[in-house]
Amino acid sequence: MIPRIKESKNFYNQGYYLCTVDLNQKDTYKVADHSLTLLQRTNNNHRVSHPNVGVITHCVGKTQFNVGDSILCHHFAFTDVSRKPKVHMTLDGVDYYKVSTREVFFKIAGDTLIPREGNLLCEAIYDKLIETTLELAESLVDNRRDVVKVLDVWEGCEEFKAGDYVMLQKGGDYELTFNGKSFLKVDVYFKDIMAIVGDPSWRITEIRRHVKDYNTRIQI
Repeated sequence: MIPRIKESKNFYNQGYYLCTVDLNQKDTYKVADHSLTLLQRTNNNHRVSHPNVGVITHCVGKTQFNVGDSILCHHFAFTDVSRKPKVHMTLDGVDYYKVSTREVFFKIAGDTLIPREGNLLCEAIYDKLIETTLELAESLVDNRRDVVKVLDVWEGCEEFKAGDYVMLQKGGDYELTFNGKSFLKVDVYFKDIMAIVGDPSWRITEIRRHVKDYNTRIQI
C-alpha cells in the first residue's frame, strides 16, 4: 500500500464555462433498432434521468477544455432536484448554462472520455463484497466500492496511472454511464482516495453499497 503524499493544486474556482444543453437528451433509450421514450420526470434516480452533457460556447478564466468541446458534467449541473432548468442567461432565444470547473467530469472526444484535471476515470471491480471462502448469496456478489481500477488519468498527472488500483474513501466513486458502459469518476481533489494498492485483494471490512433509487416500473 502506497499512501498518498503529493497534493494536487485546486483550481476549482479559477474558471467556468458557458454551455448550451439539450434538456431532452435523456428522454430516449435505444434498444437495437428501436427506441423507447422514457418519462424521466418519473425516474427518481437523478444521475440517470438528468441531462449531463453540454457543449462549451464560452470559457472564462483558467479552463482545461475549449469552445466547441462536449463535456460530461454532474447530474445537477443543468437542472435542479425538481428538474427546473438552471439557465444562467438567454441571448437571441438561446439559453446558456454556467458550469463550474468542479461540475465538469470529462471531455467527450468521440467514444473516449478525457478526464478533467483532478479526476480519474475508473471501473468497478465485481467480486464478493466480503472476503470469505464461503459461498455467498447473490446479493453479496456485486461491484465493490472500496477498491477500483484506474482506466485513465488527466494529462500531466504524475501520481496515478492507468492500471493502478486505488482504495477509496466512503462515497468516493461516482457512477455514470457512457455509450452504454458503466464507469466511475474518482476525484483526487475531493480526497476520494485513501491509497494506491498493489492489487484488488486489498479490502475494507465494511460492506459498502450504492443507494439504488431507480424507478422499477420500467424494465429495460
